[in-house]
Amino acid sequence: MSKQRRPRHNALEWSELIDRQGASGLSQRDFCAAEGLAVSTFAYWKRKLAGSLVSKPLSEVDRPLFTPIQALPDSVPCPDDASSGGWAIDLDLGDGLRLTIRKVA
Repeated sequence: MSKQRRPRHNALEWSELIDRQGASGLSQRDFCAAEGLAVSTFAYWKRKLAGSLVSKPLSEVDRPLFTPIQALPDSVPCPDDASSGGWAIDLDLGDGLRLTIRKVA
């Protein structure tokens, strides 16, 4: 007797299945039995997607990918070295990384 082939799922579909299992309150074994999934394959994808941005839709990512910034109003004085027109942009990216963009002329 041959085994019945199970449909293949992509990473996004596995992410959704993992989220559904967590919300269902069922154990992995019970959820997989109900969905016709191999427990070993489910566990593999759960480990693979853990901590990955692929594991959640972008709308559910815990921290924003970009932080909006606003330009200072004209009433705020510029530092002396940038007052002649250029850019002089310094960004502290964290973990000791700093991005500096200069054109000051």
